[in-house]
Amino acid sequence: MGKKHYDGHCDEHYDKLLCFFTAAEARFSLLDWQLIEQGLAERTLCGALMNRLNEIICFDGQSYNLAPETVADVEYNRRWKSQLDGDDGDNKKRIVVERKENRRKHKGYIFTDIIVHKRKSTCNEIAIEVKKIGNSDHITRREKKGIHSDRERLKNLTSQDGDYKYKMEILCIFHPWDIQVNSFGITHEFYKYGEFLDKEVVIYTVKKERESTKAEGIHALML
Repeated sequence: MGKKHYDGHCDEHYDKLLCFFTAAEARFSLLDWQLIEQGLAERTLCGALMNRLNEIICFDGQSYNLAPETVADVEYNRRWKSQLDGDDGDNKKRIVVERKENRRKHKGYIFTDIIVHKRKSTCNEIAIEVKKIGNSDHITRREKKGIHSDRERLKNLTSQDGDYKYKMEILCIFHPWDIQVNSFGITHEFYKYGEFLDKEVVIYTVKKERESTKAEGIHALML
């Protein structure tokens, strides 16, 4: 990943998390690129990326300043009990959202695609939302609506005024497989402190051996 400037938002732990995510996604592109080639669903992509995150945590988590028992989970919708509002016994993860029809705010339940955290604690590291688009040149109205919803959720989850205070949020938009050059792209949008931070497009190119499915080459960065 190229050198990036964060306009004063940067800190050492954030940089470690960024390196951790980059390493996991590189493994995904090397080992799971066929999921993109076959056009599989978002949930399948989330499961594969979660596995790669957990591999890095298991073998090298301390190098990225991750606490013991840190894990990556898919659609984990529970919060630590000490964060409950009152004593209603509801420990499902919720954020404040605005209803479009009457502009009133209420607390809605959420299922974040992937989170890196320590279960049953306030140690929330990274939240990741995954979106898959069908055409890089034209995003449909439905896709735009989903992306907008994810952006608002990410801002809420990283806000220091909210309940969760994730240290990093990433929106990953997966572009379709380019059959002409055997490649795919992922747009990353980074969020921190409840605000949009940065954006990039990473292009992964797969080199296929003759009559083989081995992926050899990856990672050309386009900013």
